[in-house]
Amino acid sequence: MQFETDRDQFLPIPALVGSYDNYIWYRANRHGEALLVDPGEAEPVIERFEQQGLRPTVILITHHHFDHVDGVEPLLKRYPGVQVYGPELTPLASITHRLRHGDRLKLSAFDLQCDIIATPGHTLDHICYYSAQQAWLLCGDTLFSAGCGRMFEGTPKQFTTSLQLLADLPDKTAVYCAHEYTIANLNFARKVEPENTELARYQTYIEQLRADGEPSLPGRMDIERAVNPFLRSGHRNVNAAAAQQAGRELNSNAAVFAVVRDWKDNA
Repeated sequence: MQFETDRDQFLPIPALVGSYDNYIWYRANRHGEALLVDPGEAEPVIERFEQQGLRPTVILITHHHFDHVDGVEPLLKRYPGVQVYGPELTPLASITHRLRHGDRLKLSAFDLQCDIIATPGHTLDHICYYSAQQAWLLCGDTLFSAGCGRMFEGTPKQFTTSLQLLADLPDKTAVYCAHEYTIANLNFARKVEPENTELARYQTYIEQLRADGEPSLPGRMDIERAVNPFLRSGHRNVNAAAAQQAGRELNSNAAVFAVVRDWKDNA
């Protein structure tokens, strides 16, 4: 398997560096307008956009956590008129367009058309934005490269179902998640599947990217299915490792997920 991924759909702005290591993804058009995803901090956006002569006109939100929305209000004050799209369940008054599972979002100014996928688990309001035409996924904290978000509000069954919806997307789907956690996730994944050769090869590839000062993201869906233990609850090696960790037999993918998630939380 080759690991190179199309990196041109969205560009990253590092934010909350050293604490949460977020990426605020953005896409700009030839008119100097920009679309932002999950701005958890305003200053890095303002600094980047001042340098590049850009102005945000659209913000997409995946869920309500502060490290994804705290930059929204400061940005709206600086750039009036920005349209904010987000989940119907998110308690953020500045959302101007509320989205639910199955909605289709079309923003011609950014050559963007995508479907909304509800993915409760990390939070109950979480949504993802998926473009079949351009093969990309904006997945916030539902799915990370080689990992997934903590289960703050959902249930193992909900989270497993949400992850399966994403795992079913086409191989070449570029996975734009919100945090630079890949190396830590890979270190844990090796504990779960120490004999996974694709995982070992991917870890070497990612470590070189990071050593070169490059983001580890976006990932790619076929890679995630090969290396991510949270997408591999049905794989016998992951099941066996989880059962050994739990000290009991596990009879469902949700049960395996719950054990692996708790294992990671306490690693």
